[in-house]
Amino acid sequence: YPNHVTSLTFASGCFDVEAYAENTGLLLKTLPDSLRKAVAEVDTTGDYLNPLYQEAIIKFNDLYASRKPDLVESDSIVKTYNRTMYDYMKGPNEFKITGTLKDYNGTGYLPLIKVPALFTVGQFDTCGPQLIVKYAEQVPGGKYYMIPDAAHITMWDAKEENVQVVRDFLLSVD
Repeated sequence: YPNHVTSLTFASGCFDVEAYAENTGLLLKTLPDSLRKAVAEVDTTGDYLNPLYQEAIIKFNDLYASRKPDLVESDSIVKTYNRTMYDYMKGPNEFKITGTLKDYNGTGYLPLIKVPALFTVGQFDTCGPQLIVKYAEQVPGGKYYMIPDAAHITMWDAKEENVQVVRDFLLSVD
């Protein structure tokens, strides 16, 4: 990284895609049987328009992507979202990663970080607090903060706390 970088902040960073997929698989098990079966069926049929599958994705996102969506922000994301690029990199859902990132594992780079680093994660995050704390521990002096009652998009679920945590970290390393 450039010489002028004095700190790094990772918000729900996905450093190991295989571990991420394992975690989302565990989270999927919290959905009702009918929705889990719909997801499993789509793995074989490829029918991503299946209404039960769509219901499963909505339920999953409500629990683990954002519990308190910001509708104004959501509208702008929808306008600029590139589904083709997302599918290319990750695949059509969060449970079975098939895109170009499917084998990505950047955890080996974490110990090489030589500046203060903050790792934040929501309590109900798709990235999994148990994974993020391990990543923070691999960075010399890495700081970890789990935002209670938040999912993946902590900036929506706990905006004030998210800003305060990052602000406090930046002031501590400034």
